[in-house]
Amino acid sequence: NTVTIRATEIFSTFDPATPIKGLVVLAKIRRPLLGVPRNLPGVALLLHGQRIRGVDYEQWHPNPDGKRVKGWHEHIWSTAHGAANVIVARPKLLRTATLLDVFQWGLEKWNIEVLEKHPKQGRLRGVD
Repeated sequence: NTVTIRATEIFSTFDPATPIKGLVVLAKIRRPLLGVPRNLPGVALLLHGQRIRGVDYEQWHPNPDGKRVKGWHEHIWSTAHGAANVIVARPKLLRTATLLDVFQWGLEKWNIEVLEKHPKQGRLRGVD
């Protein structure tokens, strides 16, 4: 029940003509249930279709160790738990955050630069 709003290919600064195979950024928003306040958008960095980083908001998110993280959180990929581990994310975002706000925060957090001459493409610094 999630709507994907935006996707972009990522390019290395070492090879700006060739996208990094399998690496994309997706911005998404969950469709709200009738009578429930709107959901907040989230953003994810995917490698070969698997989320390796993500930022979203939930009232609480359980970690594999049983602890809960409340509010904005970042998914951190690990070999043991995939993207199930989360840490507190401290974006300067309000409950009224827009898709673009969350998308830009994720890009900055993950050191991805959006090029002005190619507004739908970004570059990932330091990746071969």
